[in-house]
Amino acid sequence: MQPLTGENKLGHGTFLDVLGLHPRRIGGVEVRIKELTRRLAERGWRSVICVSDEPSPEVRRFLDSPFLQWEVIPNFYNNDLSMLPTLARLLVRHRPQWMMIEFLPCLSAYPWLARILGVEKIFFTDHCSRSMVEETRASGIKRMLGRFATSPYNAVVTVSDHNYRALASRGFVSGDRLHRVYNGVDLQRMGTEDGASFRRRFAIPQDRVLVVQTASLIQEKGTEDLLLGARLALQQNPNLHFAFVGDGPQGALAHFKGISGELGIDSHVTFTGLINDPAADGVYASADICCLLSRWQEAFGLVIAEAMASQRPVIGTRVGAIPEIVEDGRTGFLTPPGDHAMLANRILELAADPQLRRQMGSLGRDKVERMFTLDMNVRALIQLFESS
Repeated sequence: MQPLTGENKLGHGTFLDVLGLHPRRIGGVEVRIKELTRRLAERGWRSVICVSDEPSPEVRRFLDSPFLQWEVIPNFYNNDLSMLPTLARLLVRHRPQWMMIEFLPCLSAYPWLARILGVEKIFFTDHCSRSMVEETRASGIKRMLGRFATSPYNAVVTVSDHNYRALASRGFVSGDRLHRVYNGVDLQRMGTEDGASFRRRFAIPQDRVLVVQTASLIQEKGTEDLLLGARLALQQNPNLHFAFVGDGPQGALAHFKGISGELGIDSHVTFTGLINDPAADGVYASADICCLLSRWQEAFGLVIAEAMASQRPVIGTRVGAIPEIVEDGRTGFLTPPGDHAMLANRILELAADPQLRRQMGSLGRDKVERMFTLDMNVRALIQLFESS
């Protein structure tokens, strides 16, 4: 990867994307960075991507470009005032004209510092999945302080209507600066994987109906809920298998494996750990049914859109933005969080009806093509950058 330092060699500008995350695998964020970087480069821009931890080698190779440079600021996601000098040095070194802040708190000193140091346009993207508690409108003094704190932003982007309403209800951002831009799926990457090889890799019998959840192994993503639903479903259909793709905090894997053993279903459950590139490695192609059983208010649910783009029926919970993606009874099913009996019944219904799975998968692909493509996402972002 060629370094980009000093004066911008492309002759237009520098875009700085500050993300409070560790890019460990090739997912929706990394795919969007690649496409956004490419399209900005066509317009004469270079991109600097600042993250909190060193990207994995797979992510570096995937994003390798002469128009992109990585910056790593450890613990940047803490949003600590002690990080301001480090951010100041980053801004002085690269002199960006545009700056995006993501996976960090909306209310912080970072946009103010950027404005003071001459950044022309500053944007924030809200990817936050909130707790189950409904957010209420802030008091007058809090709204006033919030409006002041967010005033350096040219625009605040939400990735769903749900998050738009959540931010609007708090009153910290004026409505004219709030914009909804759905996350997007790269359709060219979906549907060409080898599902059979994925099953062989993890010794999943080819004849079993495979239910897959791609998510962190945490309670908020409904990991235990799927295990409990799996036990009920397996009592009626022992030809089911369940795969959990992803890892979690320290001890999470052992914890959920222990639950699987206690439930007596461990011979029908596979924990794959972190998969570097779920789309390319055949996760969706291997699945007959895909799930995302979140308990918190999911900001979007990109793995659901990816599964739908791969023509797979999905089961999601009726929380957050998931109902914006999944049409209950049409592209999949929605269940209340924690309703293990309904979850099991929906799994059994789909497992018993291959035609229904194909029909829902086809309708899901159609919906993604209409509403959730990477092209739509990046075009909307660039238009917002240019017009704000």
